[in-house]
Amino acid sequence: TRLEGRQRPFGWAVWHLATDIVRDVSGLCGIVDFSGRPVRGQDVEAMVAVAPYRGPDGVGWWRGEGAALAFQALHVTEESVFEQQPLVDPVSGLVVAADARIDDREGVARALGFRLGDRHATNEVTTDLDLVVAAVRAWGIDAAARLVGDFAIVAWDPAERRLVALRDPMGMRPLVYRWDGRRLHVASEVRQILAAPDVPARTFEPALAAHLLNDFEHETWTAYEDVFQVPAGHALVVDERGPTLRRTWEVDPERRLRLASEAEYAEAFREVFATAVRCRLRSRRGVGILLSGGVDSGSVASMAGLVLRERAADPAALRTYSWAFRELSEVDERHVSDHIVAHYGFASVPIEADERWPLRDFPKHGPARDGPFCGVYQALIEHALACARKDGVGLMLVGLRGDVLVGESVTDTLGLLAHGRWRAAAREVQTFRRMRGTSLLAALRRLVLVPLVEEAVPGLARRLRRGRRADRRRAAPWVRSEFLARTGMDAARQDTPRVPAGLRGVARRARHASVFGSFPLAVMTWTERLHAEVGLAFADPWSDRRLAEFVLATPPWMVNRVDEPKRLAREAMRGVIPDAALRGTAKVPPTPLYRRAVEDRAARLIMELFDEPVAEALGYVDGEILRAHAAEIRRDGRDEPAFWQAITLEMWLRAFPPT
Repeated sequence: TRLEGRQRPFGWAVWHLATDIVRDVSGLCGIVDFSGRPVRGQDVEAMVAVAPYRGPDGVGWWRGEGAALAFQALHVTEESVFEQQPLVDPVSGLVVAADARIDDREGVARALGFRLGDRHATNEVTTDLDLVVAAVRAWGIDAAARLVGDFAIVAWDPAERRLVALRDPMGMRPLVYRWDGRRLHVASEVRQILAAPDVPARTFEPALAAHLLNDFEHETWTAYEDVFQVPAGHALVVDERGPTLRRTWEVDPERRLRLASEAEYAEAFREVFATAVRCRLRSRRGVGILLSGGVDSGSVASMAGLVLRERAADPAALRTYSWAFRELSEVDERHVSDHIVAHYGFASVPIEADERWPLRDFPKHGPARDGPFCGVYQALIEHALACARKDGVGLMLVGLRGDVLVGESVTDTLGLLAHGRWRAAAREVQTFRRMRGTSLLAALRRLVLVPLVEEAVPGLARRLRRGRRADRRRAAPWVRSEFLARTGMDAARQDTPRVPAGLRGVARRARHASVFGSFPLAVMTWTERLHAEVGLAFADPWSDRRLAEFVLATPPWMVNRVDEPKRLAREAMRGVIPDAALRGTAKVPPTPLYRRAVEDRAARLIMELFDEPVAEALGYVDGEILRAHAAEIRRDGRDEPAFWQAITLEMWLRAFPPT
């Protein structure tokens, strides 16, 4: 084996293509043949070529006996400019490629027995790659549990003929693979694996059925046969016997915080959140943020402003981007976000949003090759990201996981009652009653009786949950029952969302399912790819593992309440978010923009899509019912939540015809 650095041994064409495109996200890909056959350089070259935007700072190559790896470099942090990947560890012989940002750098270095700044590899600076290599050498797959940050790591051991791939617990860096019995393909994106020679692009119909059902519980599935995701918090271990997935990290179910007051919980949360934001401001490029009027992005922006003040840095170093709705003014949130901008002196850019409706410029803003999942407001988001890229921003901060971490519908009226908070519990019940327009008895049943039964009789609770999930995943009328039957998706799943053994309390288990559910992971994968294709890296402080650990160790009734949404975060952000903004924070989804598309601007396009749908020819849907539903939306505005899924599947099937 040999380290070939950046000497483009597989051809000038790919090297030139990768370095000419000024975009900002890293990636990795490679092939290992366990039958002993050589891996041709051009095979990996083809995988690099389909995702050139991942290597703005060059492509590093390594090739050895029966194996080849490529790393597409983005230098986000100051230290990353010293990295040369893939790297051959002179101590262990491991060949390592890592798309990684390591946050607890001092803690990792201390555990490994050296100081940051010591000489490592060929540099005077300790890079994140140095920490990754030393950690994998010392701890093996356990390194994934001891490294804090966003990462996808591949380590090949030529002597043992064994590959280990690690994905961070929060699923912030994508990692996919394919195994055909002798040859392993591993990459950041599905399209890279499909680009390799002799890899068939056969659609995996159960995944398409799950898409139509809005079912995200299959965390390893992709839209293609034999191509799988490495789940978050897992290691993929591959040798001549084949691949094995192993869980590498889980929340400690026994960890509980016992502080003296709610004020102390808020203060402690603020400290952890500040650390999460501070770590993600490590950037040698411009930093931006999509700033709405909600608590999540408002907290990120305000904490970033506070950190910049502590550093005596120019506040204009952070640029905010907010939707500017002039016609659809009911969803314009700048009356809140402008207070944050003015308080911290950020450079602010309004994004004209009224005409960035879904399906605008079809098929430009459709699903990627990797699969049909596509956010409703992708056209609007891509426009904002393109503006940021033009402004010189290289890293975007987002607040995506705030809802599932401290909000959503996870409440704990039982906990309030158990801690003698009778008045607070009564307010919860009354607020729920008013919001849902239901009776007092129905509110008590939902907030008190059902959780009490779930806690006291787990077996009965599991049956109740299965019934509720079956109701939620009932197929839309246009999905053919024959298609669901042949894919095995016609019956509700019999298992419950995975939670660690010993995690006690209905609300704590619900919060775990919310934070680590497969839907947030799907959103993260889509968001990472969306930023990559537009030309940006992204980071989400709300997806910091330490923050998730803190929330799951906090009494749930302190985190979120029916009458006080995101109570813990709001209390923690007092004095950070300006008072005027904190009082007004309330995320308003731009639903009128979607209605504008399906009822008016894109209505004819939708009818054309479903005139002779590919999905109907394949036996997936009934086109007549879809057309009738599209007409019904135009007539009286009634819509099915799963209609967008049918639209995106049809777009994807037309863009990437199945084989």
